[in-house]
Amino acid sequence: MRLFVCDPVCVQAFGHNVTALRYFTRAFREQYQAIVPLCCKLLDPSVVERENFVAFYNFYYHRYFPSVEAAEPAVPDGSDDAAFYPDEFERIATDDARRLLTSYEIGPEDDILFPHLDFYGVAGMLNALSEMHPDSRPHLLLRFIGVMENATITYRKPTAELLARVRAALESGITVRVSAETPRYADYVAAELGITVAVTGYPDEADAMPMRQDIPFTFYCPGSARFDKGFLDLAEIFGGIRRACGDLSIRFITQILPDRDLKDHLNSLLKIQAIPGVELQPSAIEAEDMIETFRRSHAVLLPYAADIYEFRGSAVLMEATAYGRPAITYEGTAFAELVRYYGLGKVVASPADMVKAALEMAAEDRDTLEVRAKQARFRYIRDNIASYQFWMKRP
Repeated sequence: MRLFVCDPVCVQAFGHNVTALRYFTRAFREQYQAIVPLCCKLLDPSVVERENFVAFYNFYYHRYFPSVEAAEPAVPDGSDDAAFYPDEFERIATDDARRLLTSYEIGPEDDILFPHLDFYGVAGMLNALSEMHPDSRPHLLLRFIGVMENATITYRKPTAELLARVRAALESGITVRVSAETPRYADYVAAELGITVAVTGYPDEADAMPMRQDIPFTFYCPGSARFDKGFLDLAEIFGGIRRACGDLSIRFITQILPDRDLKDHLNSLLKIQAIPGVELQPSAIEAEDMIETFRRSHAVLLPYAADIYEFRGSAVLMEATAYGRPAITYEGTAFAELVRYYGLGKVVASPADMVKAALEMAAEDRDTLEVRAKQARFRYIRDNIASYQFWMKRP
């Protein structure tokens, strides 16, 4: 039995996609005879070689990734059914899915996993599976995370369209097993599909790190080089903590906005830069640099926008949990429920409350904080493993 881990959006060396594809490839190696991780053709060849990925997919998301320089994919040779599809990208994605199924001779003993599914990748796969004889189809595993489900302008409500297609596939006899990254999103998807939906975070692939005693207490804001992850709140939060604790016994590390956004928000950056004890990192850093920064930090601040993260989880939260770092985040995000339920940190209502919670956390005994973080990590990971076992187990 083989597992094909599919991520057509794995196109940039930085960010979470490469790391996530690596996690999902390694996490299930004992359950399958072979695992094939498939990324976009445009991913840096050196990264593809280093990670042992297969550069397979055309790129469907030029509108959403303006920094990815590539011509839009051409019409595949021999494709004469363009009129059948609502747009060209779905037709190309369907051809990619057909090519995957035939080139690897994928059959009923195999599983195809979309670990953080995208609209066109899944739409194309569902189209291709519908063309197969029912006895020849593999099983399809879909993990909803609330990001690339919406990446199309062809439909007013992309997620609703995709869910309708999954529902139709289930009704036609295609075997689809579904999970979501947060309990709130899982409940929503379950209601839409009328099936049981598992809750699955990142598979655990990291060991807890000891908290350093020989350096100032350091709050890390990984991923905050975006507006929806709270960059514009950082000056208020860091400044409030610094005014209450002026001896530099509390420090901060954060990424900055990319150049295309920073040019309109230089004042925000200058305010952050003027606060003593702040270390600024580039907007995009290597995964190894992020791991090393976790190592010299003690907790993470996640001032994420509640409206954007209404259903979405946080890869940063899951990584912080795996490394044994507690988090402070805002009420209203879907992952705030996980923080509260598992004791992964603190949930607050405002920047002022985040300042107060950060001061309280920094004043705690670090040995006690480390033990509590490891205990929360244990609870979360045990439940996550059990959820994956339920989700991936064949009937």
